[in-house]
Amino acid sequence: MGTEKNILLYYSDNHPTLIAALRSLKIMRRPAQPGDPQSNGVIEGLNHRILAATRAVLIQAGLPTCFWNYGSAHWCFLRNTHEQEGDISAYEKRFGEKFKGLRLPFGVGVFYYPAPTKKQFDSKFAPRLCYGVLLGYLLDPGLKWSGMYMVAGLEEFVGVDLHYNAKPTNFRHCQKPHKTRCIRMETQGYRF
Repeated sequence: MGTEKNILLYYSDNHPTLIAALRSLKIMRRPAQPGDPQSNGVIEGLNHRILAATRAVLIQAGLPTCFWNYGSAHWCFLRNTHEQEGDISAYEKRFGEKFKGLRLPFGVGVFYYPAPTKKQFDSKFAPRLCYGVLLGYLLDPGLKWSGMYMVAGLEEFVGVDLHYNAKPTNFRHCQKPHKTRCIRMETQGYRF
């Protein structure tokens, strides 16, 4: 019985770093035609799906478009951790283990323990749980979940313009969200 040899083929644009990486890995490259998205239909279809999903999660969460980077990363991560009936998730295929965190919608309200470097309490008897907006999952290099969630404190949205085209400068504090291992849902369900 003969052995079959896997032939690896990669479709890419003409970026020099991609070309160099593929050459060093001995992977054949088929370049996409510049200016012709139909020549790279698979990735273009996925890009359109990600854009549409990001718009949807931003609308659902009631957050402006300047949160697109959190929304798109969140949607992609949930898609990769989703288990379809009779199949394991892409996350499990990649890392050999099921995703162990909470799969929650983008922008949902959660209780969280704030980072001690970002939140000072007025009293040692003040409640330690705060309320905030879930922005996503913190990933380690290689895209494995670190076990931490990213949350923006609700106080960071007080008095701020939440119109869909609000400027990112209105949300400076949200650019460095709290990173926490512990979040809790409300007992009444999801609230955005």
